[in-house]
Amino acid sequence: VVVEERIAAPPQKVWDRVRNFDDMSWHPAVASTEGSGGNAVGAKRTLTLGNGGKILEKLEKYDDGKRSFFYRIETPIGSEMSTDPSPLISMSWKSPSLGLAAPSS
Repeated sequence: VVVEERIAAPPQKVWDRVRNFDDMSWHPAVASTEGSGGNAVGAKRTLTLGNGGKILEKLEKYDDGKRSFFYRIETPIGSEMSTDPSPLISMSWKSPSLGLAAPSS
């Protein structure tokens, strides 16, 4: 699944807003983020959602030069989840909720 939204801002400005894996405060569904490991592969973060749910994520790839990172959702905390050993699937999205202006239509 790929969801894209065009943002009327320079790519570097958007990257500066989302580049820190430990901080997902820009996402409207996330109430808080706790992380360890910074932007190093293997870093982990726990997202606490507005509804109280928690999600554990692990950073798999990070490339500051390409303004790109990839992470895996390890498990929603407090629930059981089976994992498929198939290869990682890349998912990308862009969001107007970054506090940056969206293009006018």
